Amino acid sequence: APGTGPAASGGGGTAYDDTLREMQPGRYGRIQIHRSGKAYMIVGSGEDEVRMEVTEGIRCSFFQQAVVIDMDKSSYLPLGEIQKHVVVTPDIDAVFS
Repeated sequence: APGTGPAASGGGGTAYDDTLREMQPGRYGRIQIHRSGKAYMIVGSGEDEVRMEVTEGIRCSFFQQAVVIDMDKSSYLPLGEIQKHVVVTPDIDAVFS
């Protein structure tokens, strides 16, 4: 069920949101890049559309790698080194307009 982390169930611990577990495989949203360089991630459509601002994240000082984990086979597949980060935040101006 959505939001069933340890804190959500009253068990203490670190709160986390695991609602993406219920998502169907496939595309999650689209990226919209303006001439000015501003970027937005658009999720949903119509009245349910959510617009989020995409900005560059802080450089990390340690090695990070993206992997795909196959729990059934107890294995993982490295996808490569993470060189840049992005921060995606709700577009507050769009929410209140």
